[in-house]
Amino acid sequence: MSIDEMQDLKQMVDSVNEDVEEQEGLVNKLMNEIMDWNAVKKLCRRDEELEEIQILCSDLVDDLCQEKQNTEIELEKNMEKQQENQGQEMVDKDGNKVDIMDDLVRLENTMRSYTQEIDELLELIQDVDDARNDLTDDFTDDLPPSILKMRHKRHMNQKSEKSNAVRKPAQLFKRTSKLEKQLSETVDPNEMEIYDMISINCKYKQSISHMLKDLKDINKKRNELEDKYQGMRKEVFQIKQIKLYKPVKGDAVDEMFAGYLNKA
Repeated sequence: MSIDEMQDLKQMVDSVNEDVEEQEGLVNKLMNEIMDWNAVKKLCRRDEELEEIQILCSDLVDDLCQEKQNTEIELEKNMEKQQENQGQEMVDKDGNKVDIMDDLVRLENTMRSYTQEIDELLELIQDVDDARNDLTDDFTDDLPPSILKMRHKRHMNQKSEKSNAVRKPAQLFKRTSKLEKQLSETVDPNEMEIYDMISINCKYKQSISHMLKDLKDINKKRNELEDKYQGMRKEVFQIKQIKLYKPVKGDAVDEMFAGYLNKA
């Protein structure tokens, strides 16, 4: 081999070494960035989000079911009033003849529409909760043991807190960051575990985000529903306050008596 060929070969080796060193530098830089992503914390956040979805679904269902039950009670009272006033002439506190049947029938239809729209919201919530339940099973199967241990510790901590204070209503996106930080610091995964955690996070993040968005939309519809039927609640209260007396039909004295009675 000539001197020129040896020099060319040396230049090629030096060039390859430089490329290898550059690649190693990029790998180390990427590894540092991956560590900064905090795969443990992100995966714990997905786990907490699934629990938040479950709690929020439960709170929404409880609230809507209570509202529906209250409305059905008023609906039953409305139907009783309709039966009582059917074909009867009524007078108010001033002795004027009053016919509230039209108002009662209209209010009945409004309350039935209200309960129907509540049922529609309950179906949407159930769809989200069913999807969460299915996803949670798969998510749990994919979680590494270290994250499952952190879940157990978090649950134990939550039980301890509940024993000292009443649980507050679920608030979307509110997290116990201090506890999350403390738990994540107890886990020191190796490189392969970090890659697995990143992969699991990417696999489920979009689906969980969609469920959270769906619940925000449902909560918005719930608030809009309350605003829509706010007048119905006021009208139910107003009808409750109406004092009516059924005088004997055609008896002028009784009709006058009814007027004085309702003024009392």
